[in-house]
Amino acid sequence: MQRILVALAIINTACLLTAAVLGTWVEPRVQLAAHWEGQAITEKQAAELNRPFFRHFVAGICAGVTTLLTHSIVMTYFIGTGRWVKEAVEKWALDAVYERRTRKLKARSFPFAFFSMVLVIATTILGGATDTGMVPGWTHLTAALVTILFNLISYYFEYAAVSDNVRLLDEVVAAARRSAQPGRT
Repeated sequence: MQRILVALAIINTACLLTAAVLGTWVEPRVQLAAHWEGQAITEKQAAELNRPFFRHFVAGICAGVTTLLTHSIVMTYFIGTGRWVKEAVEKWALDAVYERRTRKLKARSFPFAFFSMVLVIATTILGGATDTGMVPGWTHLTAALVTILFNLISYYFEYAAVSDNVRLLDEVVAAARRSAQPGRT
């Protein structure tokens, strides 16, 4: 899982940064419309004016989807391994400390995963609001930068929790093997 998380974090960070860089070239379409109001422009000119927006839009959608996917996978991993540890403790009569430790690791990583997802959703909503002129552009830019920074921080804590969980799973397997040895009462 550690390698998967690293790969997803790299891909997601690249998507977030790409969307942010492309966003710096976008002028909200409401401003473009005001600039060209009353003037006849060709279809080719309109397409050229919208090209930076659509690049940023597609990159933003990719960034949002990869953010949601990455953090959902982390949450699912902890739910699944937590369930497995619980069943192993019950089946092999292991110490309940394993269950408490896995819950603690889940609780340590979930807030970061959850708020990373909330931030990317909020940034997307602010992007739409910026494009329609409902909020100034700096709000979307600020949200995007906060989202990128928070995701980088989240990856650090999620990776640490996943690494600790991998070690915990190894301990549970070893304890279950000892428990299953013949002659154990």
